[in-house]
Amino acid sequence: MGAPVACRVEVADLDYVVVDDDGGSVVEVPAAGHTVRLVVTALAPVRIGGLRVEVVGREPGGGVLERQAADLSERDFEVCLTDQPPRILPLGGIGFPLELERHDREVVALAVRVGDGDVRWRLWLEWSTRVRSGSLPVDLGGRPFRTVARHDVVG
Repeated sequence: MGAPVACRVEVADLDYVVVDDDGGSVVEVPAAGHTVRLVVTALAPVRIGGLRVEVVGREPGGGVLERQAADLSERDFEVCLTDQPPRILPLGGIGFPLELERHDREVVALAVRVGDGDVRWRLWLEWSTRVRSGSLPVDLGGRPFRTVARHDVVG
């Protein structure tokens, strides 16, 4: 039986840095400071107990800032990938748990921060109902998020 929640991921407020990727090619990667928005839909009454971050890879490095875009969020948190273990902190005082009824939606906006390095990571949405509990992985369709520390700003 599956989780009683569905989760759609949106990435916003993107700045990009240019980094040398494996194999010597140059790629653009989201820079620290972007926002990951989760749109969580309850498929049954459920209590969202929290989120946790799993770092799946970390390498030294950073990149040169390239461009910027912006978007607005609704419920704000900060993901601190530099901390060991990584932390998720509420911004504005409203944190977890979130109580949702069937078909309720909640938008969770995560401002992603990393002080140094090239970090690959995913989220785990912790949920519970009256009779069950579990964790739902949140990533980019099976691939982890990737965030690189910012160093120099171009322009």
